[in-house]
Amino acid sequence: MTTYDLSTLRDLLVRVETPALAAQFAYEFADAMLKERTRHDSQDT
Repeated sequence: MTTYDLSTLRDLLVRVETPALAAQFAYEFADAMLKERTRHDSQDT
């Protein structure tokens, strides 16, 4: 899984041309961030 950061998100959104693609990307980004956070949280315990 690629780890994203906010600068990556901003750079990719600049390249996204249509609102539908932007929405899809934002959803996938948020999902990846949530999974990454969940994985880190489970490692902490």
